[in-house]
Amino acid sequence: NRAAYLALWMLVPVSLIAIFVAGYTRAAIDSTVTAQGGSDAYVTKLDSDGNFVYSKQFGSAGEDRATAIAVDNAGSFFVASEVNGNAIVRKYTDEASSQTPLWEHDLGALGTDGEITGIALGSAGNVFVSGSSDNGALSGTVAQAHSGGGRDAFVAQISDAGASASAGFISYVGSAGDDTAKGIAVNASTDDIYITGGTTGGIDGGGAAAAQDYYAAR
Repeated sequence: NRAAYLALWMLVPVSLIAIFVAGYTRAAIDSTVTAQGGSDAYVTKLDSDGNFVYSKQFGSAGEDRATAIAVDNAGSFFVASEVNGNAIVRKYTDEASSQTPLWEHDLGALGTDGEITGIALGSAGNVFVSGSSDNGALSGTVAQAHSGGGRDAFVAQISDAGASASAGFISYVGSAGDDTAKGIAVNASTDDIYITGGTTGGIDGGGAAAAQDYYAAR
C-alpha cells in the first residue's frame, strides 16, 4: 500500500472566527470523508482555537490538488485546483453537510509544467486566479495575449453570480523566456490586481538581470 501523505498549500484565517486549510491527500483526510482515488483535493475548517470543524474532500480516480483558497463574507469559499492537468475553480458553501460545489468553472488545460497558484476576491462577485501556462487559449476574453514563449504567467477573472459562474477576461504576463506567477493580491475596492513571480526573460520589455529573476506586476 502506498503511504498516505498530505500537502498543505494555503491557510486562510477569517477574522479570527475560523481557519480554512486547502491541500491534497492520497487517503481520506478524516473519518467523515471518502478517498476518491489518486490524489484528492481537500478543505478542512478549524475554529479560532484550532479545533476541527469539518472537512470536504473531492476528486476523481486521477490527480486532483487544491492549490489556493479564498473566503468571502457571505459564507462561501472558493478553491483553485489542478485536476488532471486542467485549472478548475469551485465555489462551496461553508457547511459540513454538502460536498457538492455551488459551481465549477474549468479554465482549460494548463499544459506542460503549468500550475494554478493563487486566488483572490475583488468587488461585485469578481474572482481572480493566477498561475502559469503555455496554453494561450485558456477560458476568457483575451485582454493581453500569450507571449508565444514558454510558460506565461496569467490572471483569469471569473464572474460569480451566486449559484453559477462565467468566464471574464484572461490576461497573460510573459516574455520570450519562462514566466510564472506565484502570488496574487487584489484591491477589493478598485479591482487593481498585483502578481509576483519569476522569469527567465524580460517582463514588459525589461532586460533580464540573471538566469532567473523575480518580478512584481500590476
